[in-house]
Amino acid sequence: MGILGRGEEWMVDVAIFLGGSFILITRVPYIAVTVRRMHDVGKSGWYLLIPIYNLILTLTEGQKGGNQYGPDPKSASDREDIQEGF
Repeated sequence: MGILGRGEEWMVDVAIFLGGSFILITRVPYIAVTVRRMHDVGKSGWYLLIPIYNLILTLTEGQKGGNQYGPDPKSASDREDIQEGF
């Protein structure tokens, strides 16, 4: 206990930076995948902010056929539409 030296303070700063970087690196893909899942069930990505509803939507099956967010990736006819887009 007491005052931190320069070396100790530097190590704390590095640990905080690495921890913050790790959170940022893992959170951005998580949010992107979760919003995409919300779109699969025909809901806005903003439903991500409601934890219980988010869990329920994650466990439900997506809509059959396309919706306002795009074609159904499981449907054969929609897959052809997706491939034509590339």
